[in-house]
Amino acid sequence: MTKSDEGLPAQLAVAGNVRAALAEAGTTRKEVARRLQMSEGAFNSRCKGTRAFDVAQLQRVALVLDVPFSRLVTWEEK
Repeated sequence: MTKSDEGLPAQLAVAGNVRAALAEAGTTRKEVARRLQMSEGAFNSRCKGTRAFDVAQLQRVALVLDVPFSRLVTWEEK
């Protein structure tokens, strides 16, 4: 694993958690991106795990989706 790949499993896990929370909330990526004042493309790339969310973004996602922040950043190591 290269230095640039070290955070990738966590990044993908967080992205999956955000997608699951979106599905449960019954809202769209487009709507959440709008509420976060983020472009739809930028939000989509984070939801796919190709770009990482930063902490402030995840805090805002948790507020918008009404889920605990910890739910978005918890995963099992493999």
